[in-house]
Amino acid sequence: MQNPLVSIIVVTYNSSMYVLETLESIKRQTYTNLEVIISDNCSTDHTIEICREFLKRNQDIPFLKDTKIVTTAKNSGIAPNCNEGLMQATGEWIKYIAGDDLLIEDCIEEYVGYVLNNKKLYIAIAGTYHFDTKTPSDLSCFPVKLFDGNSTLQLKQMIREGTMIEGPTLFIERNMLVQLGGFDVKYPMIEDYPLVMKYLSNGFKIGIINKKLIKYRVHSDSVSHSNPQFSSSVLSAIEDLAIPQAKKHKMYLYWYHLRVSYWIAKNSHKSVWHKIGGYLLRSVDLVNYTKKK
Repeated sequence: MQNPLVSIIVVTYNSSMYVLETLESIKRQTYTNLEVIISDNCSTDHTIEICREFLKRNQDIPFLKDTKIVTTAKNSGIAPNCNEGLMQATGEWIKYIAGDDLLIEDCIEEYVGYVLNNKKLYIAIAGTYHFDTKTPSDLSCFPVKLFDGNSTLQLKQMIREGTMIEGPTLFIERNMLVQLGGFDVKYPMIEDYPLVMKYLSNGFKIGIINKKLIKYRVHSDSVSHSNPQFSSSVLSAIEDLAIPQAKKHKMYLYWYHLRVSYWIAKNSHKSVWHKIGGYLLRSVDLVNYTKKK
């Protein structure tokens, strides 16, 4: 298909301060073979009302006319919310966007052009602009850090350097995402890292667009800054995904480094003896030592 349908899934939770800007950025897309799905994770503010009012005012935009709004009975986290949207999507490709982030006007057009020119590709990323809510004109550029190698090389880079993916930039082929089971609800507050590790460990490389196509909003109310379950999800993903893969690929130095980092993070709230043990382990952390050299 030279003009595939793209499902834009807007994941929201108490996004009333920003969601209108997000929807406006979707409205301005140069690529128009779109369907829009708003998947709300039991917001307690006016997010849904704002979305409905926006859609009512924009019924003349064909791809906004039949927008679906999906709501949940309880707040279950980001990954389950992404899956709720996935179940409603009919597009060949999916672009997730949080209810506080923005799409550059030619964002979807750039993604579609890229995946059509790169066959057997099921997931792609791009660069981002980061901006602060208080100073939206002060944009910081974040280029793609993951290099354009095969899936094994990319996986090893993820093990060495941590997550190299700007989550808001994920562009995903729907059928393969469904086949792989969607987003892993075991890590409810992070959707990107477990998903990328799943693709890479199954031999699917990440396509890279060296353009900045997303504006990622940085603010104190974001999940990474305000939800205590975020760090728990990250630690669980490191334990389940990164540590075993490091061992599998015989990256024993990094396997040790990850285990040390995980142990310290898990026990940092315990007794002084746990902290002393952590400092002793860190003192023989060879990865950090080699990096300093």
